[in-house]
Amino acid sequence: MSDGLSLYPELIPDLNLPADEVTYEGSHSVSVAGIELTTAEFEGLSQYTTQSAQSTSPLALQQYTSGKVPCMKTHGAVTDEDIIKLRPCEKKQCGNLPFRRICKRFGADITCGEMAICTNLLQGQSSEWALLKRHQSEDLFGVQLEGAFPDTMTKCAELLNQTIDVDFVDINVGCPIDLVYNKGGGCGLMNRVNKFEQIVRGMNSLHGRSREQRYTKLADWDYIDYCSKVASPVPLFGNGDILSYEDVISARKTSVSGVMIARGALIKPWIFTEIKEQRHWDISATERFDILKEFTSFGLEHWGADTQGVEKTRRFMLEWLSFLCRYIPVGLLERLPQKINERPPFYIARDYMETLMASQHVGDWIKIRQELLFNE
Repeated sequence: MSDGLSLYPELIPDLNLPADEVTYEGSHSVSVAGIELTTAEFEGLSQYTTQSAQSTSPLALQQYTSGKVPCMKTHGAVTDEDIIKLRPCEKKQCGNLPFRRICKRFGADITCGEMAICTNLLQGQSSEWALLKRHQSEDLFGVQLEGAFPDTMTKCAELLNQTIDVDFVDINVGCPIDLVYNKGGGCGLMNRVNKFEQIVRGMNSLHGRSREQRYTKLADWDYIDYCSKVASPVPLFGNGDILSYEDVISARKTSVSGVMIARGALIKPWIFTEIKEQRHWDISATERFDILKEFTSFGLEHWGADTQGVEKTRRFMLEWLSFLCRYIPVGLLERLPQKINERPPFYIARDYMETLMASQHVGDWIKIRQELLFNE
């Protein structure tokens, strides 16, 4: 890829921009390399970086911001292992309430809120409590807590029980990001056996992936199967790499009580319909665009139609589009089903919108967003 530019959303440190290339044009506008962007667009762009700061040039930045970055040359499918390096600040908020409403419409039985930090909740941070909001369509809803110590996790669980309407609490022991791991939470709990044992007595899910794996290797379902047998009769749900109904059938051959879906739902939220109907849905670009329209409506309803609400809807839409672009239309596949860690080379789809949605260029995601938010 020219100038070492990377367009993958898993690389999320600040964008390395020369000081004279960025100017602020008021409170809601930023000029980057001579190109005017909204602050939301700049936020989205700042999630991406060059793999080598020394190779960054103003021309490359201009190509980047205009969505004209040359395509990566590949031969055959590219996997996550080839291209992804997760960074310390890789926490994203794609599992937000508007997105969960989309999943419910397509048949999700159980929904779970975004990962919330228990210490932030105990400190009363409003931004953290906002992650626990439940929509009326979420008939079976849980919250996901991250913490490193039994006392704070217990206090937080008691507080949640007293203050919010929730059906279950999911304790996160799968998060690999450095910010969480270095404090002993997420995957770090697996190395702190005594603390782990005290915290997870009420645990009801297992993420079959080590911190070292991150998302570059396939989940270890043999290990999940072993753990579910050991945990019996306590119900244990497994998750990892589910992108088709065949993946669910394979997962249910283990001893798990149920299956959870995360990235697979972000890539194609209609996966729940496919699972229930046991089929591959060759969904059209028009139908997928309608889903984005619905998300826009839900986002403005949830975050508000004022400037701040529109900015949030923009930002979260761009984050979600970074997953949606990984979907390969069923009608274009040489073999079924698509695997979650496969990345296709650049391809021309069956129509303009389908090709645009397959683009991994942030400039094209912005074009889609502009079609949805007030036809900017």
